[in-house]
Amino acid sequence: ERECWVSPSRQKQMPQKLTFYIFFAQIIQAKLPSLLAFRVSGQPLSMGDEDVDTAILDFVAENITEFSLPPPASVLKKAKKKQKVAKHAVGKTAVQMLQALLAHRMPALHCLLQRDDGSEDANTSIDVVVTHSGEAAASPKHIASLRKQYGAAATALFEILAVHDGAALFVSHNDAAFYLVPSGLWGQHMEDVMSWAQQVTWQDDLDEIPAYLKSAIPFGYTPGDSERWLLITEGAHAGKVMLSDTDVIDDTPRYESLAEFMATFIVDAERIVGCGGHVCYNALGGVAGLGQSRYYPVKYKFEL
Repeated sequence: ERECWVSPSRQKQMPQKLTFYIFFAQIIQAKLPSLLAFRVSGQPLSMGDEDVDTAILDFVAENITEFSLPPPASVLKKAKKKQKVAKHAVGKTAVQMLQALLAHRMPALHCLLQRDDGSEDANTSIDVVVTHSGEAAASPKHIASLRKQYGAAATALFEILAVHDGAALFVSHNDAAFYLVPSGLWGQHMEDVMSWAQQVTWQDDLDEIPAYLKSAIPFGYTPGDSERWLLITEGAHAGKVMLSDTDVIDDTPRYESLAEFMATFIVDAERIVGCGGHVCYNALGGVAGLGQSRYYPVKYKFEL
């Protein structure tokens, strides 16, 4: 058995990482009899040997065809939802999907009760009635100034500013599950992003902070979350959307465009409003307090 320390900036990635480790452990367990019989330098394998890692990896490499298993159901489900989001975004702009969101009738978040063991109870659910509201448009002069500062990669966001410079989405009992940050507050939120990057994530390697992080736009956030949703404005990821810590660490964009991000609110809202587990409700649809039952959003419902 081995112990490992996981930094706070990595903790949000643990469910995905843990899925792989469990998957690998299941493979090893299935092959345990033959593994124990495997010989290293002519001797039975001892789980205490220093070269046990090498022995297992060599064994897996030699028997790789036996380990060709299909992806877990959860991975397939996630891939299917991602394809659905991408399909919904085809031919639409980010501002068009924001306007559609604001125009939905009877919007609600379908939420499932979380059991004491952390799992969700599919048989106990509530629909939390929500509203969406947008702020007034930014002035053409202001948008022109931002366009000069950030460049063409942020065009989709500038189109949103021309209609709404900020928005409160999925609001229940005066609490929003997501905010589109007004452009006048981008600087303030960016200070938080860079402070976290310098004091936590890359505190020992400041030179490793990606240049594209410094020039990104923190356009949205979920209350309670230290991370910000970023629109990247330079480099290979220009025009794509990333979470300020989780995704930048892995240098992997989460959404290919702002349009795809906005489409996710409509098609698979859980991926955004449920990201990190910061949004949960009590039985009356208000923000869950200490000691109250917690209902987590899994689906967005509405009428056209």
